[in-house]
This record gives sequence, C-alpha cells and structure tokens, in this order.
Amino acid sequence: MRVEPLLSSLLVPALDKPSILLSIEYSEKDESMILTTTYNGDKYDFMTEGNDLSVKLVRNALSDVSYSWSDEGERKNKMVMHIKAE
Repeated sequence: MRVEPLLSSLLVPALDKPSILLSIEYSEKDESMILTTTYNGDKYDFMTEGNDLSVKLVRNALSDVSYSWSDEGERKNKMVMHIKAE
C-alpha cells in the first residue's frame, strides 16, 4: 500500500495546516506491517468520515484499524492500521 495516496485523498484535504507523523513497523516473523498516523486538527476519523471510494480501497488492504483521540499534544488524532501480509 502506498502512503502518499492515503494521505492526499483522505487526510490532507481535511486539515488547514497539516502536521502529520507516520510510523511504520514491520515484522519479518509474520510479514505484517503496522502504520501509525498521528495528525493535528479537530477530532477526525478519516476511515469513517473520509471519501467513500478511498476508504474502501484502503480498508481492503487492512486486517484491522483503530482510531483514538487525545486531549494532549500537537497531534491529537491517532490512526493505527494493520496491513495484511500479501
């Protein structure tokens, strides 16, 4: 899964001044990946509120996804996506 289309179609248009941090973890044991995205702005779960077609495409590549919000820090939104092994 490419990260640029995810951010450009689901996240960047929703933010006035995007501040985004990506973390990618890879496990050789089971060939899985976890993509953690933290970003600024109001509470925004782009997997439920984003562009329907883009969300469907991203969801097809995932085995699990979770969203959380924190009142602390610059990037209050957090999305954790478990990417299916191919």
